[in-house]
Amino acid sequence: MNHSIENMKPSASMVLMGRAKEMQKKDPTVIGLAGGEPDFATPDRISMAAIRSLTEGNTHYVVGPGIPELRHAIAGKLKRDNNIDCDEACILLTPGGKNAIFLAVCAALNAGEECIILDPAWVSYEPIVQAAGGVPVKVKLDYQTDYRITRDILESACTEKTRLLILNYPNNPTGRVFTREMLLSRLWGYDFFGDERVVDSHIKNLRHKLGRDYIETVRGVGYRAAKEDC
Repeated sequence: MNHSIENMKPSASMVLMGRAKEMQKKDPTVIGLAGGEPDFATPDRISMAAIRSLTEGNTHYVVGPGIPELRHAIAGKLKRDNNIDCDEACILLTPGGKNAIFLAVCAALNAGEECIILDPAWVSYEPIVQAAGGVPVKVKLDYQTDYRITRDILESACTEKTRLLILNYPNNPTGRVFTREMLLSRLWGYDFFGDERVVDSHIKNLRHKLGRDYIETVRGVGYRAAKEDC
């Protein structure tokens, strides 16, 4: 058995979601708050569009990076809403944002290399780094200082093996939103993956690039966009 996988802990959120569903079988009034999903069904227009696509015969393999028309639409979205210029050839479709992050981390980390994770953090970041053969390094942020990130905090966690910093913005679970000044400061001397899946509207007002890679999830479909040389 692969030791990296064998030593991974189960997803805390998935464990709690499973427990909540079991409880709901006996008591429908139980509310599960562990999973980040809405409590309503997918809107009919989206469901019908998916059904229509199936009946039209769109059930075969697509090119490796994903459906060209969808990648073209995503490139347009990034330019229109995020002011990010990204060629559709540099966009990779994935089955969810988690898979996009996993592939990006696998591509960037070699065995034994370190990835800084700002804590509190989404529970999947640590096992993703472990599954990629990397070493997660948690950097504790303080509630008393509004989870402020400083250069000193990051440099204290850096070693010669540091390769990545995962920056979750807006933060899950704290909701922390970084200021323009913080993002434009000299703090960022590192490559980072920005997970913008929580509140995309915050990004729309920032007319500068947040970094090398951008990842978003939309109802189970994810994508990874990068510079051409990445």
